[in-house]
Amino acid sequence: MVAVRFLFVWLEDRARSPWYGAVITAMTVVLGTLVSYWARPNTSGLIPFGWPLWPLAINWPAFLSWLFLVLWLVLFYTRQAAESKSVQGLRKSALDLKQAVDEVRVGVFTLPPESFLGGFSRQIANIHTKLLSGAPRQTVLNNEKLADVICTLLIMVAGLAQGYDDDRPAQYAANVMVFVPARMSDPYFDERRFHKLDIRRFLTKEYCLDFLEGILFLPEGLSVVVRPGIQGETLGKGREPLIFGIPKLYREEKRDGRKWAVLPGAPLAFAKWNDTVRKSDAPELRDAVQGMDDIEKFGEHVAKGIGQDKFCIHSEVVDAINEYHKSERGQTVRSFQAFPLVRVDGTRTAFGVLNIDCDQPVFLGETSSVIDSRKRQQTFAAVITPIVFEIANAVSLWWELVKKDYGA
Repeated sequence: MVAVRFLFVWLEDRARSPWYGAVITAMTVVLGTLVSYWARPNTSGLIPFGWPLWPLAINWPAFLSWLFLVLWLVLFYTRQAAESKSVQGLRKSALDLKQAVDEVRVGVFTLPPESFLGGFSRQIANIHTKLLSGAPRQTVLNNEKLADVICTLLIMVAGLAQGYDDDRPAQYAANVMVFVPARMSDPYFDERRFHKLDIRRFLTKEYCLDFLEGILFLPEGLSVVVRPGIQGETLGKGREPLIFGIPKLYREEKRDGRKWAVLPGAPLAFAKWNDTVRKSDAPELRDAVQGMDDIEKFGEHVAKGIGQDKFCIHSEVVDAINEYHKSERGQTVRSFQAFPLVRVDGTRTAFGVLNIDCDQPVFLGETSSVIDSRKRQQTFAAVITPIVFEIANAVSLWWELVKKDYGA
């Protein structure tokens, strides 16, 4: 058996040689010649042995024909085995090449474009050489000056998102929402600021405000927009107020697992950071970043979930969100990313949210697949993290000056 195995290995090693194919072809010709020349009209023409079994009774032409046939089959088998291994090797190489090409393609889609890289470098330099050097110091803190600094930073991140999405004329906007905790008893929120605002807009009619941990609201004057070919501008007063309720219980236990009781977007980014991400040994901001494409399908996203995030949102609230996005202001938001704003006081808790939204269905531009789009968005979220923390620092200072006006 060892000799036979060695023979087959030896033959397979030489089966890829062109001479090996020539030998098989020659043997085929010889075999065909022997069979056609020596075969008899009767059935004994191809029977190698007669009776009695002695050399004169052997039909040597038939015997040689069968011997050549066996040798031909052995050689042909080893040839085919070698070709099969070669084909499998080629197939594996083709699959490896396809995987490498896919990785390169994903890299091309997810890596920042040149226009973004140039803009990012300039903006980081501007933050540390111009903006922060001219920011008010502790002795001359002024909420209006701080608001100007925040809006400048917001224009930077919205412009960077537009630079990342350099293949189409998309409009990007950015704003900041701040968290106001609820009071222990009614009135749960300062009536001077919030009695005219519809806190229940994205809550069910029967929802008791006692169940709220607080609200995320959009202060006036902390919103900007960057339109194609136009320098960013701050959106002034008179805009429709936006408020999201944050429940005390972020998640609810359901039969099919734990589900978020907060809305996708700013509420989820806020809750995800405070509930899970900040408790890890090495928290990453992008792990709490929450985004959505094609927001016109909001109900479908909530029903199916977004990635690993599943939701238990009442249909009445989903209808209210859909109605909002049919309004004039809501129609400018077709996709977004929300970043938690984290305190730098050691508690590492989120106190607000940075929203960046786009007037196109896919944030940062369409790619060949949803997975590629998600990776592209994750890369963007990781790259702009330093600016997000600068925004958090500025908003934290601003909020310390104005929060008494909001009863916080």
